[in-house]
Amino acid sequence: MPNLLAVFIGGGIGSVIRYLIGKGTVNIMGDFPIGTLIANVCATAILAFALSFWGNSDSTPSWLSALVIAGFCGGFSTFSTFSVDTVKLYTSGHTGLALANVLISVIGCAFIAWMIVKKL
Repeated sequence: MPNLLAVFIGGGIGSVIRYLIGKGTVNIMGDFPIGTLIANVCATAILAFALSFWGNSDSTPSWLSALVIAGFCGGFSTFSTFSVDTVKLYTSGHTGLALANVLISVIGCAFIAWMIVKKL
């Protein structure tokens, strides 16, 4: 039960921070969904660091892993919003921005995760 509570708390915190980033970045880059990109890149980096440092370590409390990995990163990152943002860009005639969103998000997040895991 403590792990479920940790996931609940971490997810709530991550979701609130993602919401604030989204609201704080509206229209910074025109139609490009920079808030979603920022949240996903940051969540990827946090997840990669956490997994690199903690891995399968028995010394890390399971509730802490649940709070950060499943809870916070799960609530902070948002594949569904990324997907809807991409479709909105495409259907509104911004095909280039839609493609850029996919490439930057997918390749960028994978690259960041790889760099963090590779360096640690």
